[in-house]
Amino acid sequence: MEVQPSSINGARLRWDVSQWLGNAASQTRYEDYWRERNHVPAGLFKAERLWLEIGAGSGAFLEAVARRYPEVRCIGIERSKDRGKTLEKRHRRLQLPNHFGIRGNAIPTLIHGVPTGSIERLFILYPCPWPKMGHRKQRWYLHPTMPHFLRVMKPGGVMVWASDAKFYIDEARFVLEDVYGLEILAHGPIAPNEFNELAPTLEGRSKFERTFLAAGLPCYEVVARVKPKMTHLGQ
Repeated sequence: MEVQPSSINGARLRWDVSQWLGNAASQTRYEDYWRERNHVPAGLFKAERLWLEIGAGSGAFLEAVARRYPEVRCIGIERSKDRGKTLEKRHRRLQLPNHFGIRGNAIPTLIHGVPTGSIERLFILYPCPWPKMGHRKQRWYLHPTMPHFLRVMKPGGVMVWASDAKFYIDEARFVLEDVYGLEILAHGPIAPNEFNELAPTLEGRSKFERTFLAAGLPCYEVVARVKPKMTHLGQ
C-alpha cells in the first residue's frame, strides 16, 4: 500500500533545494573543488547497460546482482575505509567481468566521472539519514550533488532508495516527485517489485537491511523513474 508523505514540510524542502540550485557560482566552486578528487578508472562507465550502487558496503548486494545479470555492468562505490577495502577485495576475488567495486567518494565520481545519461538503475540503500535538522543538507536528495544523480541517469532510468528512517524516504519521495518531476513507481514499506531486486533476497539485500528485518524493524523505500527530456536541474 502506498504511503502518502503527509508529515513532511514541503515548503521547507523546496526552499532547501532552491538555495543550492539558484546559486550558479556556488555550484561552479563546488564542482571545481571535487574535480581533482575524482579517481574513476578510465572507461569504467562505458557500457551499454550500467547499474550503480552508491554506498555499496562490502559488496554482497552488488555481487548478487552482478551474478544475476551478467549482461549488466554493475558498479559499486564505498567511501568507508574498511568496507571499501573489503569491496575491492571481493571484486578481485570474484573476477566477474561485469562486477566492479571501488573504494572512493561518490561525490566527485558523480560530478566528474560518470557520463551524462549512462546509468540504467541506481541503488541508494540505507545511506546515513542525517536526522538532525542542522545536517539536513547532507541528505542525498538535498545535497549539492543531487542534480548529478539526475544528469547521469538514462531517460527512463530508475532510482531505488531504501532506509529504516521513514522521514528520509518520505522527504526523498517529495523532492524526487515535486521538485524534480520524477515518476514515483513505489513508496512505503519495502516489498518486492520489478526494480528493487528484493524478491531473490527476502532476508535483506544488505547487512543493514538484514539486521533491521531480523529484528522486526520496518524498512521503507521509494522507487522513481526519470522521465524523458528531463534536465539535471529538473523538468
